[in-house]
Amino acid sequence: MKRHRKQNKEKELPVCIVLWEDAHAGSSYSWTVVDDIDPDPYLVVSVGVMLDESVKPGHVTIIQSYVNECCDGLLHIPLAMVKEVKIVDSVPDFTSQG
Repeated sequence: MKRHRKQNKEKELPVCIVLWEDAHAGSSYSWTVVDDIDPDPYLVVSVGVMLDESVKPGHVTIIQSYVNECCDGLLHIPLAMVKEVKIVDSVPDFTSQG
């Protein structure tokens, strides 16, 4: 897994793009001929604010919204499924400021 990071100042939250391979159903039918199974991975691109790995060890955790130590739009992606993480920016943690 490749990680590209910008230097982040203290009290800033990293905004990232995560490329990851998702688990998925093999077809939309109840029975599938084995030779018809698509061998290609199901790649997903997710964008969000990345939390520290200590939040859920072994995962990249991204969120949509954050306020007063609470978050929304939470997504935990197992590291084994992550292909690349790119930090594209950082935003001030306005909730930590007086």
